[in-house]
Amino acid sequence: MKTSATHILNPFLIPFAKFFLIFIVTFPGFTQVNKAEYFLALGGISINSSDIDQDGDTDLIVGHHAGEIIDTAVTIIYNSGNGIFSEEFSVLQFEGYQNDIFTQNINNDSLPDIVAFNFLPDAKSYFLRALFNSNGSFNQYDDYLLNDNYNRKTYGDINGDSKTDVVLSSSNGQKWGVFINNGTGQLGNPEYYDVTGYWPTDIECGKLNEDNRDDVVLTGQKTEIYFSYETGFQVSVIDDYPNLTLKIADMDNDGDNDITAVTCFGNTSVFIYENQGNGNFIKHTAGVYNEFNSYRFDVGDLDNDSLPDAVFASFDGIYVVFNNGDFSMGQPEFYPVTYPGLADGHTHCCDLNNDGYRDIAIINGSFDVYTTVLTLFYNDGSGNFIPDPPTHITEKAAALKNILNAHPNPFQTTSTIRFCLEQEEYVELMILGLDGKLARTLCNSNLEKGEHQYTWNGRDAEYSSCNPGVYLCILKTGNKLYSLKLLLKN
Repeated sequence: MKTSATHILNPFLIPFAKFFLIFIVTFPGFTQVNKAEYFLALGGISINSSDIDQDGDTDLIVGHHAGEIIDTAVTIIYNSGNGIFSEEFSVLQFEGYQNDIFTQNINNDSLPDIVAFNFLPDAKSYFLRALFNSNGSFNQYDDYLLNDNYNRKTYGDINGDSKTDVVLSSSNGQKWGVFINNGTGQLGNPEYYDVTGYWPTDIECGKLNEDNRDDVVLTGQKTEIYFSYETGFQVSVIDDYPNLTLKIADMDNDGDNDITAVTCFGNTSVFIYENQGNGNFIKHTAGVYNEFNSYRFDVGDLDNDSLPDAVFASFDGIYVVFNNGDFSMGQPEFYPVTYPGLADGHTHCCDLNNDGYRDIAIINGSFDVYTTVLTLFYNDGSGNFIPDPPTHITEKAAALKNILNAHPNPFQTTSTIRFCLEQEEYVELMILGLDGKLARTLCNSNLEKGEHQYTWNGRDAEYSSCNPGVYLCILKTGNKLYSLKLLLKN
């Protein structure tokens, strides 16, 4: 059943109104225990990453549970370079439970915007809020009135037009909704759909069939896929077993996305739904872990074997579980945090220090009633995690430049990518978005020893213009993988 709702725009800053005003605050006393631990405001409940200030480094964005006691909704922690974060940070202040905070280019410029929730307690009204990035400041935003209290959200290209759409779900109201990006810098009026027979606990988007549209997966007491077509959504239930959270990724590296789901009832169970094509999925029990009890996880290739691994957040640290490649996961490896939280933390995988390896960030609720602790774990390049950035970054970056580089970068029309092979071997050269989605394959063949170059014109495989923003150039040679950030400008 589809219903509609009102779209309210607030394109300007309203002064002197506590719950409407966005404050950009810089704190000179950002508390840092060492290079890997930072103290933030109370109520941190989600974490994500993006190059907010477009300086080529990955910044971190933390969402908070903002209300009567906590006035911080979002904290932005800026990367000073090589994975060391600034002692100055910015906060955005308004009310709202900021689960699943994320950044995407909503208004079709070259800058990542922040998507959050906003709540007006006096009116008892709930909004989806898009905060627009203007060279690192967020003084302008649009609010979109919601028909209920929605607690989960994510993004995808639902209608296949290469624009970022937003989807969200309500566990209280048994419904989910989608905001289609109208291509003019705004989201259109939402479309809502009822969920029958269960309360959704998580929602994700990704391409799960052969078309060019992202599909929607909901989980709770059961897991079902809403396949997106021009005529609407077609629902397929893939499991009646209760799951709590899920991720979409190519777990077996066969070119199509699978679904990973987690539940925890006394232990942690991981299930992988193998994509067989044509909307068919086979369920595999990838691992059952008695060592921890957590449903908060993220996926990413942590040991550089092209297979997504998993990291789980607990109240006292992280558990890293490597992908065996046969729809099973290995034994967990535990890394403790200095300051345990009062509840399970929230974790995120990203490259913090530009060395081509995915690192791990975790926020732990509060170890007391005042503070959220951000802890960073740096990948040493082989899937081991250490508390400080590796000292070999500079040397590695210099060596990598001789192997893989691009000019010009940033670029507007074309960029020439050059690399050097030490021997004849099979090469894959790909352009990926920061969300891991393939934009273009430039080379997929056997090449001779020596120097090679390819030109990317900022277009995808169907020759459509890619949105401005940061992309990853991935070079795979034999069992080695190299990455380079490319910035496509307007």
